[in-house]
Amino acid sequence: MERYTFSAATAKSDVYVGLLFPALIMLPILVIQLLLFYLNLSDVVKTHQVLFILIIFACVNYSFYIAKKMQSRFVKDYIVILDGSEVTILCDDTEILSGTIASCKFKGSSSKFFAKAASLDIFTDYEDIKLRARAREGGSLLSPNWNPFATGSISDVDVLLSLGRRIENVLEAE
Repeated sequence: MERYTFSAATAKSDVYVGLLFPALIMLPILVIQLLLFYLNLSDVVKTHQVLFILIIFACVNYSFYIAKKMQSRFVKDYIVILDGSEVTILCDDTEILSGTIASCKFKGSSSKFFAKAASLDIFTDYEDIKLRARAREGGSLLSPNWNPFATGSISDVDVLLSLGRRIENVLEAE
């Protein structure tokens, strides 16, 4: 019996975050433009350009902070217990998937320009789960592997990849 522990998001929550980020970042810009148009403040913007740029920067920065906080709610801690071809997946100490593994797909990616990432799809006879993990490699915007959609550490990605390889080896052995 093997036990794997990692932090990841599901494919469904990835879609939510993908829609949430642009919406929350562009919403303040839209509100500012509408206020300028309907309140006829174009003269104020022309005379106080630096203030206008600072307001836009602050709004976008705050929106980015809210989006990151909301994304962190989608990332959960998973425990996968693998016993031969039997799998049990726990999320926050609650069993979310259990059964014999029918098939598995996993993919890992790492390049010079993008942070390390992994996806693992586990299918049982009656249920399935699609897990996604992205490493938080760069600490700042200027680092080459900075990832705004990061869900965990490099070790989480490595654990997810080793779990995928192990499941694939178990399925090939049968």
